[in-house]
Amino acid sequence: MEKFELLNQSNIHELKELMENDSMIFDVDKLKEYIGISGAYGFLYRSENKPIGLAYGCMLAIPNGMKELYLHSIDILPTHQNKGYGTHFLKAILDFAKENGFNKLFLCSSQSLSNARHIYEKCGGIRECDDEIIFSYPFDIK
Repeated sequence: MEKFELLNQSNIHELKELMENDSMIFDVDKLKEYIGISGAYGFLYRSENKPIGLAYGCMLAIPNGMKELYLHSIDILPTHQNKGYGTHFLKAILDFAKENGFNKLFLCSSQSLSNARHIYEKCGGIRECDDEIIFSYPFDIK
């Protein structure tokens, strides 16, 4: 049985395997800080009571009064991929966004991630451009 839930103080400790799978460092204090930020969202997905999926993102307030949910990352453990869990997880996040007044959910993906692109399209995602280039500006903050 699958279960969708928001990240909170009581389930943070269960994220170690999921975060390390996504090449992140598991740090409970940083996670507590993250879920305390206004507009930050974290989602946990379970199968048979075991955490198998993690997603996180944030709300963007648009000047026209609309709000959008930017999904920065969504991941399912490799042992559970290609079994429909990713589709169910994304659908649960989409339902959450609709039920909580978001006008849109968006995410960025790579052309090479064909399995992920298939899920995004299967769930009704619209590819907005073919030539997107993403620029980042990392800062060396100590």
